[in-house]
Amino acid sequence: MPEIDGLQLVETIKSRFPQVPVILMTAHGSEDIYLARYRGTDGAHVWSTRQGSSGATYSEVIATDGSRIFVGGEFFGTVNLGGFDLDWVGPAVGGTFDAFVASYNASDGSHVWSERFGGMGLDMTTSIASSSTRLAVGINFDDTFTIGTHTFKTESYEDVAIARLNPSTGAPSAASTQFASSTPASASIGRNTMALVYTSDRLAGVGTFSGSTNLLGTDLSSAGDHDIACFRVDF
Repeated sequence: MPEIDGLQLVETIKSRFPQVPVILMTAHGSEDIYLARYRGTDGAHVWSTRQGSSGATYSEVIATDGSRIFVGGEFFGTVNLGGFDLDWVGPAVGGTFDAFVASYNASDGSHVWSERFGGMGLDMTTSIASSSTRLAVGINFDDTFTIGTHTFKTESYEDVAIARLNPSTGAPSAASTQFASSTPASASIGRNTMALVYTSDRLAGVGTFSGSTNLLGTDLSSAGDHDIACFRVDF
């Protein structure tokens, strides 16, 4: 930070703008995540919380069903997102990051549950959708990836696994599927290019791809460099 450190900046803001709330958080690892809630009527701060520990944690996506907040991302090392420690399996199998999904109470930010998902390679939670009764996540992975009883293998550089989780516990349901590129040289539906949303408990999604891909059993081929694929399923 040019000409001033973080603590000096906080003190300056507090002295010059006393009406602006200042919250100081200290990371426990190389990278931590924070979660905050503000009042919708006037933007006033309601609560904020820091999560992490000795490892590095990166948040990617967030969703809510009104009473609970769901956060997804990736981590390495050992992290604690408010419950018990989550251990990165990367060193044992040659992976880089593992994916995580965590749930917090919307009323006060207290931890409800947190889960790790991963295998060999790079695993990241990059999309998430919730309804009053369902929770779905999209996890980008390369190489081999396991969630619940399902193990997936990439067909190209990077694929996306879509999985249902129990919104109350985070446990994977029996329903899981995979976006898998059918052409090794093509790019599958990839990181930060897919969005998920629930509409009346049916899951809708949109993403980009190039070359050839198989979307829920349907073969698709792009007409140009990148095309858009959409779907809506009972999931």
